[in-house]
This record gives sequence, C-alpha cells and structure tokens, in this order.
Amino acid sequence: SVRGHLTAIEESEGPPEMLHELGRVYVNGLEAGGPDQARADLHLHLGSDHQLLDAVVTGFRRLVGRRDLPAMEEIMRLRERRMASLYELPFLAGLAEGERAGVEAFERLDDVGLRRALAFYLLSRLRTTRHPIPGLFSYKEDCRPQWYRRALRDRPQAVAEVLVAVNRVRLRAKELPDQHLYDMAVKDEYAAVARSALPKLVTPFPNHCAGDGQLTALRQVLLAAIRHMPDRELTKLVMRRLARREMDVAQRVYWLAAGSFVASDECLPRLIDFLSVKEETRVHHLVDFLVPVTTPLPNQEWPTAHLAGLVRAVGAKLHSPWDDVPDSTNHIVGVDSTANGIKAESLVNGWIETLAHRVDGDTTAALADLADDPALMKWSGKLRRARDEQAERRRAVTRKAPTVSEVREALQGGPPGSAADLAALVADRLRQLGERTRDGSSDAWIQYWDREKDPKGRTVISPMPENACRKVLVWGLQPLLEPHGVAVSQDEQVAEEKHPDIMAHHHPNAVPIEIKHTASPDLWTAARSQLHERYCRDPRSDGYGIYLVLWFGADDLVKPPPSGRRPASPSELRNQLEDALGPQHRGKIEVIVMDVSAQAGRRLKVPGRRLVVLRTGSSR
Repeated sequence: SVRGHLTAIEESEGPPEMLHELGRVYVNGLEAGGPDQARADLHLHLGSDHQLLDAVVTGFRRLVGRRDLPAMEEIMRLRERRMASLYELPFLAGLAEGERAGVEAFERLDDVGLRRALAFYLLSRLRTTRHPIPGLFSYKEDCRPQWYRRALRDRPQAVAEVLVAVNRVRLRAKELPDQHLYDMAVKDEYAAVARSALPKLVTPFPNHCAGDGQLTALRQVLLAAIRHMPDRELTKLVMRRLARREMDVAQRVYWLAAGSFVASDECLPRLIDFLSVKEETRVHHLVDFLVPVTTPLPNQEWPTAHLAGLVRAVGAKLHSPWDDVPDSTNHIVGVDSTANGIKAESLVNGWIETLAHRVDGDTTAALADLADDPALMKWSGKLRRARDEQAERRRAVTRKAPTVSEVREALQGGPPGSAADLAALVADRLRQLGERTRDGSSDAWIQYWDREKDPKGRTVISPMPENACRKVLVWGLQPLLEPHGVAVSQDEQVAEEKHPDIMAHHHPNAVPIEIKHTASPDLWTAARSQLHERYCRDPRSDGYGIYLVLWFGADDLVKPPPSGRRPASPSELRNQLEDALGPQHRGKIEVIVMDVSAQAGRRLKVPGRRLVVLRTGSSR
C-alpha cells in the first residue's frame, strides 16, 4: 500500500510501479482539467488522506531532481521497443506540481535533465490546449507547461534535438504525429526550433510511406518547412527528393506541392501534369496538403497559366458541393459533400477568385476558357460568376470618365460621352426605327421578309434569316446615328474571337447588339448566355448591351417562355424577356422588340409561310 511506502515515496524512492500508478492518476486529472483537477483526483485515489497526498506530491517534485533516471537516449530506446519508463508520468507530475507551487522548473533542469523532461513530455501526447469554459468551444487556452515554453524560446537547439528523436521513433512505429509537429507548422514561436530540426526531420522518411501515420507526419514536416525554412534551402531539399525515381504517389504530390511555394516555375507544371492522369487519388492528396484543416494555405497567388491548370486538374475530378450539376438527362448529379469535397471547394474557389481579381488580357481569356470548359461543368456556376465579376473589374479599370466638354456636348444632342449614353442613344434610335417600320407608309416591314411567286402569281413571304435581317437593320439604323458621330459595324470581333451581330461605337465606347428572331431556339436565353456573358465583357461597353428581337408574329414563336403564357404581342414578349433576364442585368441590358410582322387582314396561313397580296402604302 501507499502508506506502507510512505517515507520512500516522499523521498521519491518508492517502488517504480507504485510511482507510475500514482503518476497515472495525477496526469489523467491534469489532462482532464489542469493541476487542480489532478490534485483532486489524486486526493480521491488516496482515500481523501491529506497526509498521503502531501507525501506523494512531495515525492513527485523530488523525483525531478534525481540524476539516476533514464536519459533521453535510453527513453527513446525503450519506446522503440514499444516500452515506456515507469518514471515518465510521476516525473511529469513533479514538473506540474513545481509550477503549481511557483517554482521555475526550467531553472532547476541541467542539460541532461532538460532533454529528459522534453523526451517525457513530447512522448506523452499531453494536450497543448484546453477549453476551460464547459460548452464554449470557441475559446481555448494554452495549457503547455511554462518550462516547455521557456525551452522553445531559450533552448531551441535542445527542443529540436529531442523533437527529431521523438518523431523518428514515431515514424518507425508508423504512429500519427503529435500536436507539437502540427504546432510547428503554424506557430512562429517554433521558428528557431524548426530551422534546426527540419533538415533532420525529413531524412528518415522512406520512399514509400506506410500508412496514414508516416504520410501525415511528412505533410506536417513540409508545411513547417514552407513556413520556416529559407526558400533556397527548401528548394534544394525538394529537388533532391524529387530526383528519386521510386516514390509513392502521395509523397510525390506532397513534395511537388511544397516546391510550388518556393520554385513555382519548376514544380507547378510538373504537379499539374502529374495530377492530369485518371487517378483521382492524386487530387485528393493535393487537397489534403493545401487545405490542412478547413482553410487553404496562404500565398497561392501563382501565375495565371498555372492557376488555370490547377483549376482544370482538380475541378475536373472533384465536385463543388454548392453547384447543382445537371447531367445529359437534366437530372441533378449528386455533388461531393464529403470533407474532401468541402476542402476542394474552398481551394478551387480561392484560385478562381485570384483569377477574377486580375484584369489583364491573358487572365481574362484563361477564365473565359475555364467557364466554357465542359470538363468543369461541376464548377460552371462559380466560374461564370467569377468571369462576370472580372469583366466588371476590368471595365472599372479601363473606364475613361467623360470630360466636361463631352458631357456638355452629349446634353446638347452631341456625341455620347460614355457607354451608358451610347447605349441609351442607340436604344432610342432603334425604337424610332421600329416605329417607322411598324407605322410608316412605305411598308418597311416587308424588307425583313423573303418574297417569291406561287404558281398563281401571288406573292408568298417568309421571314428572312437573321443575318439578312441584320443587314437591313444596319442599313436603316446607320443614318439615324451618323449625326451623333456613332458608327455601326457587323461581326466585329470582341473577347475570345466572339462576334456580336452589331457593334455601335463612338470612341472609346462600344455597345453590342444581339439580334434574334421570334423563332430562334435560344430566344429566352441569348440575352444572358450570349449578349451578357460574351459580348458585354468588352471593356468598351462598360457592361451595357442591347437585346433586339424581331417580332414576326405570335405564330412564329417556336419555343414557349420558361413560365407563363405565350406572348401575343411585342409588348408582352418584351416584358417576359425582361423577367427572364433577371433584375441584376436589367440596368445594363436593354430589351427591344421590333414589330416586323405581316399586316393583319392581308395574309393567309400556310405551313411555314404567309400568302399576301401586296398593296403599296396601305395601313396595317
């Protein structure tokens, strides 16, 4: 019994097994709630005997000063044989009790004693933080002993030596790393320790990591190296390891990823090529490395070409948990809601946002290509939003404010002073052209129809193709805009070699016009998918555009609206198109429906065509 060995225990000379058991009770309480909890648990274990408690605590504290305990090297040899010193837990209890009594344990430890204390502590897996307020997990406090924090600051070489020894033992045993290795990857107080320890921590890793323990340890070592090692040293280390021919997939991904932070031009192309094979596991390893917990590592602002390559390599294999993905049958494909899917979302989203904040031509083209890539359909919503945001930023950067004289001229009916003025002017003249076409005395509407004679000599008409209608429209619009110095062109190339139907421009501004028939299959979507997403990205437009629909009559409407009844008039069609466009685009996209339908009372329905008798100058 403890009482039977009371004097020996008080002198720290009691039976090792008994000291170990008493130390176990104390350390379990220390882990659960700190020194006060540890004392309370030990007091209860000793039958609430204050004399025994005082004797045991005194013995713990005296044990720290014994010089015959195992040295650091012997402690490591025991652990390699899957054994532990019986003095480990009572020694740690003695250190904790010394600090509780206000004794500076660090000052009492000589070089051998400090390494012994470090070995016992780092092998113990004692927690480094705790939540002192029950139920409040957002608040935590540092519960590492004061002597250890002093050692980090004043004796980093000793800490590094023991840390290397401990992790070598864990690596050979294929154990998961302890919290101190994680802390070294994220805390600056480990900087001096890391500079000394990291080159030696890397050495023991084999070419093929066995199990999660070794792979996790390698990841933490490399993350610490990215944070603490000089770029030149880490680059040399990475290149030496990558020169090895035999290396497992996960380890090669980790080394390439680490190299990307210090030698991106060398490592990123190799990483992207390595990820581009069919094995999805490679991408998962990269996500695990670059997103250690929930937040991606900082400093991933790599060159545009490399970021685009990473988006393709990762995005083609992993889903965004937040994008609904339709398959070929228009059913929603199940998204990746696993932890790795959520981590991948934050990673890829960060890359996409980095691209969206760049407004140079190469990045604009790269982001547009990604948004149109069918292999990235699972990320299409995010990519398109990023492309639109980028276009807005680019317009803001390239936008030239009109001068006072330009504003004055615009107010007096002169040339437009901005893209908004230009869009308003062109829209007004298109409406004026529409009124002339609909209500004029020259039967101008017939210009938009093909005419031929039937066997009875009657004129049969059918709507002209969109391209032919465009030419007629330009012919009528140009004279209305010339007095304002506005030119109109057809098939002018904009970003990504796209060609809007018409471009109205007055230097330095230009506004695209997209023309559609009522019979067009993409009548309800082209304002967004073509005009807004392709043509209004031109910086000269400042996001403004005009969607012009030629109304050939309700009978020509092939595709019904997404919701509601079929429009029976140009005004109903315009209202429904504006609703389909959405409020976020209505301020920039002007919808105009021009009535070019055949005159009522003068037509006979035939399949696909209309039969009319032309009378010049008649009313409609």
